[in-house]
Amino acid sequence: MEGSLSYSGPDRVLDADQIPRGFSDQLSGRAPASTAYRMVNDLDGVRSERNLLLAQGVRIAEELSLMRPLLHPPGGDVSIATVEFKLNQPKGSNTLRNTELHWFRGDAVKQLRFLFQRIREDGTARAVVLTAEGTRAFVPGQNSDELSVLDDEQITELAALAQETMSAIESFKIPVVLNLNGLALGGGTELVAAAHYVVASRLERIYLGQPETYINLIPGFGGTQRLVRLMAEKSRLGLRYGLLFAGDTILTGQPMSVEEAYAHGLVSKLVPSNSLAVAYRYALGHALGSDDTLRLAMEEHTGPCSTGRIL
Repeated sequence: MEGSLSYSGPDRVLDADQIPRGFSDQLSGRAPASTAYRMVNDLDGVRSERNLLLAQGVRIAEELSLMRPLLHPPGGDVSIATVEFKLNQPKGSNTLRNTELHWFRGDAVKQLRFLFQRIREDGTARAVVLTAEGTRAFVPGQNSDELSVLDDEQITELAALAQETMSAIESFKIPVVLNLNGLALGGGTELVAAAHYVVASRLERIYLGQPETYINLIPGFGGTQRLVRLMAEKSRLGLRYGLLFAGDTILTGQPMSVEEAYAHGLVSKLVPSNSLAVAYRYALGHALGSDDTLRLAMEEHTGPCSTGRIL
């Protein structure tokens, strides 16, 4: 159709035996903007990095290649759980490439779901801090290179899993406070919308958005529902302006500044700097029973908040 955009996939698709050449081209700057590798062999049915390694006989740690969980005991038998997206930056490197960011690909969705299940099963945590390593990005969304090599059934499965994961976080029985320390796009913004409380620093480099329409897609992790509902209910400018802003964000794909996100309720607290310390302060206050901020925020999402053991 005239005037419509089309998504053509990666600039280059190489077979598995061309991986060394492809990596060499990328490191030397000779590669095009994006490269995908076609893994067609007896492992063709494998759908995740973890399953691929297992199928090759590689022993790996349980679901922790992209994230790290931490438990901080402030006192007694209670703790604060941290779930942190890890950078893929090689050790010894002083540069950060796009491929090393916290892309919200299928493996990351599975690991996020797994870690929240572990926190629930452990039962000692009284709050969860969700953050990301580094300062450039929180979660810049799904990597379109992955989508280009998945078939329709696999994409549907990924979207369903992500939607279930977002709903599980939104309905979690203890508060989830998110430290927004960099840009959040696509699935990253949908993750922000699922958290009970969001702390961000007032920095120009932090912005959010749903850019899926740029490649003829729609938000697939629940954003078309959750973002609209959240902004309509929580916009500090009123329901009408929140609803219009949410619709414009989804339909145009234009990013929003962190100030706009705060004005329309997507960000709960803006601070001059060091948002992670503020997020932990709220989590600690909730765990010790000295601050009601997270309890009240969570009740707005899901109803009464758990202050004891997670069941």
